[in-house]
Amino acid sequence: MIDNILRELDIKHPVERFVLSNKTVLEGKTLFYKNIPSALLFLKHLEVTGKSIADDGFLVKGTMVDLSRNAVFKVDYFKQVLLKKALLGFNVVWLYMEDVYELENYPKFGYLRGRYSLKELKELDDYAINLGIELVPCIQTLGHMGQFLRWPSSETFKDQSDVLMVHESIPFIESMIRFCKKAFKSNQIHIGMDETFGFSFGQHYKKYGYTNPEELFLQHLNTVNELCLNAGYQTVLMWSDMFFRHRSKANYYYDTTIHFEEDFINKIPTNVGLVYWDYYNLSVEIYEKMLEIHKRTNRRIIMASGVWIWTKLAYDHEQTKKTAKLAIEAAKKTGIQEIIFTQWQDDGAYVDYETSYQGLFDVTQWACGNQVDEHYLMYLTNNSYQNYQIISQINQLGYYPVRLLWDDLLLGIYLNDEVGYDEKKLIPWINRTKKHIQRLKEIDQTHHKLIGEVLHLKLQIRASFLQGCFTTYDFSHTMVLLKRFKVSIKSLCLSFDAMWHERYKPFGLEVLQSRLYAQIKRADEAMYWISAYTNKEVESIPFFDETITKEPYIGVKHSDLAYSSKQ
Repeated sequence: MIDNILRELDIKHPVERFVLSNKTVLEGKTLFYKNIPSALLFLKHLEVTGKSIADDGFLVKGTMVDLSRNAVFKVDYFKQVLLKKALLGFNVVWLYMEDVYELENYPKFGYLRGRYSLKELKELDDYAINLGIELVPCIQTLGHMGQFLRWPSSETFKDQSDVLMVHESIPFIESMIRFCKKAFKSNQIHIGMDETFGFSFGQHYKKYGYTNPEELFLQHLNTVNELCLNAGYQTVLMWSDMFFRHRSKANYYYDTTIHFEEDFINKIPTNVGLVYWDYYNLSVEIYEKMLEIHKRTNRRIIMASGVWIWTKLAYDHEQTKKTAKLAIEAAKKTGIQEIIFTQWQDDGAYVDYETSYQGLFDVTQWACGNQVDEHYLMYLTNNSYQNYQIISQINQLGYYPVRLLWDDLLLGIYLNDEVGYDEKKLIPWINRTKKHIQRLKEIDQTHHKLIGEVLHLKLQIRASFLQGCFTTYDFSHTMVLLKRFKVSIKSLCLSFDAMWHERYKPFGLEVLQSRLYAQIKRADEAMYWISAYTNKEVESIPFFDETITKEPYIGVKHSDLAYSSKQ
């Protein structure tokens, strides 16, 4: 099989014999290889750079693609993604699908969400298998079901706003599992069950009264596991956080004092694998301690780190380096042989997904002992590592780009919290952004240049407003900036449109369009208030009369920043 794939991909190599092994290494003209993608990475890297690379040290090095935050890959684009991942040595890809697949008898499941048909998923699965990649359905069977539960017709299944009723939902869950078994050849399924906050205290409590949440959670796990086994699955994976949250007095996942007694562990089915997800901790000791606690359950353990693209407009190299690199180190030290790098798309999927290849290159580089040549990334993507680094610098300008992008021009919820009414604090951000835009122009990155220009104008507009309100009382330059902003934000809208139409199904784009185009109208509103003040119709611009106090945390979601009220 591997000979056929190498011929199909036109990979030239010196190998005369291929031998399956527990690691990938070339000895003479024999390639010992642990899976096909690891062989593809080794041989294509050798062809492109003339250099061998060390084995990454994992039996499973995979990724998770988030298809549930509006952006559902077109089948053809997804195939391009899978090919690049195979050539980077990723042998497993999880498809995170809350509701984006068709489900007979449940018409509102995936309604207007770009859901995949059975035929589409089978086509993707066949393509992945030919590359040596195992596609694993990563669904939800308890929490994170808000997209389906939003509909009044789904009320029967609703405990909380995004949590299922554990009894009434069993036939529904069984339908999900059986669909996945038809769509994918893998004998593994990921059933989710993370972040099920408040479950059993909504409609379940009203109907059945109090039940110990931990006990009910374990009962539901065993029920869902039986459904999976009956459908033909052998291995069931789940996120592990709720086991820790139930035990922690602070409801804290990363509580390294947690102890699971033998009686509790015995209630977790032996075929269930626990996925320890951690994208945030900056201490390798925490990763190691958490992995050791997981290992004491005597269940299969998978480390899930992250290639940081969520809540980002471009891949964040520095944040990934601070976290994923530690997860790799801790997994190797504690003997964990499976690692998955998630690629979440929280709150709208607005990242340029193509920048994620730098992240996949980074984690491969760190796993392989820094032996992967940067020219290999150029071969895969037609973009240099240096260019990707310049794009990623948007995350290092001193402010949080997405918060600024969603921040309302007049309300300024984010900027008020960061700088108050002191426009001088904005000057370093303005200068850094200007330099960033110039670097993007030099490497011809139009989409990212447009993002930089919008952010630059928003900073300038806020500074100009503050000067006018508190120093000069003149808003003539503010008006000029607002007019430029309207042109710039429209160009950015069109750029997002083009990117979406190329890669994703049409559903979900309306989220970004409504967020961005609304800012044109908000610019008109800002101009209205400037005119009213200039014509002495009002004594002040009321948005700058508010008393500002510092919050301990400002959200990243659009709904946290764009509106004065929470509806």
